[in-house]
Amino acid sequence: MWGESAKELFKRNLSDVDAAVHSRSSNVYGMMDNDDMFQYLGGMSMAVRQESGEDPDTLVTMNRDPDSADVKSAGQVIGRELRTRYLNPKWVQGMKEEGYAGAREMNNFVEYMWGWQVTTPKSVDDDKWRQTYQVYVKDKYGQDIKEFMNENNPWAYNSITARMLESIRKGYWDAGENAKKKLASEYAMNVVKKGVACCDHTCNNPMLNQMVANIISMPGVMSPEMVEKFKLAMEQAAGKKLNKQVADRKKLLQELDKGRKSSVPEKKSSRDRKKKTAGDKAAQEGKKGSKQKKVEGYKMEKKDKNKQESAKVSSSGVQWFASVFVLLVLGIVFWGAGKRRI
Repeated sequence: MWGESAKELFKRNLSDVDAAVHSRSSNVYGMMDNDDMFQYLGGMSMAVRQESGEDPDTLVTMNRDPDSADVKSAGQVIGRELRTRYLNPKWVQGMKEEGYAGAREMNNFVEYMWGWQVTTPKSVDDDKWRQTYQVYVKDKYGQDIKEFMNENNPWAYNSITARMLESIRKGYWDAGENAKKKLASEYAMNVVKKGVACCDHTCNNPMLNQMVANIISMPGVMSPEMVEKFKLAMEQAAGKKLNKQVADRKKLLQELDKGRKSSVPEKKSSRDRKKKTAGDKAAQEGKKGSKQKKVEGYKMEKKDKNKQESAKVSSSGVQWFASVFVLLVLGIVFWGAGKRRI
């Protein structure tokens, strides 16, 4: 079966997985340095959840020091990395010295944290989003982050605030009204003054932009003039009215959801899958007698030991006969040569 698809077998194997594990042996890359970690470890965890109906334990084995190897949950490793690096004012200062690229790295780690949020929801809690908001939007350490980004890379700030708003909109982060209003006004003001970043979660996300428009339209958040400027900027970027964007997206999501429900069978939890009865196994055994597809290739067969021994004997007898015949011929030759010499 080399090279043949075995999708259903793979899905069945995933349904019985209890833990997804990644081995980390160096400090070269962290959990949120790039998108590889959440794609592979997080993606495996997500696949298991899809097939089993339950979240597996998502673990990282810390092998950097052979004398003190340890196993930690993905949430613990992400939390430690946040505190020591991305929320560390020294790291922020180092990124500020890199200008545009430094602002991009600030945005990147927020994107990768979002990747962990979606693939392994339990590894990113409210506190991780709240602390990131405190440092990068509320400027907890007084490092003038917004001013730095507006000067060097305003679209990074646009993306960061939009991603935090998206985590709120999708129910991952219970941020509270004050944080929602602050983020919505920061995002909208950035769009009006600097333009739309047009990453995947900004100008291509009418649901988010409608939510922002609703928030900033509340009394005391932003002036009606700024609200209209924000809507106009988003409409110009997408080439259609905001309400039309929302209607089209809802229609698309309904069609996708309808197609998914018609093609995907009902999922059962791993506990349900493990409750296999003897009748189920007997039914599987019964299928073995049915006509199966012919498989081409080599087949291993058990040889009869007696036949093998007789074959060896017979082969050995032929060899002895050949040896005697050769000796006989040589004897006749030598005998004839001796007679001629006499």
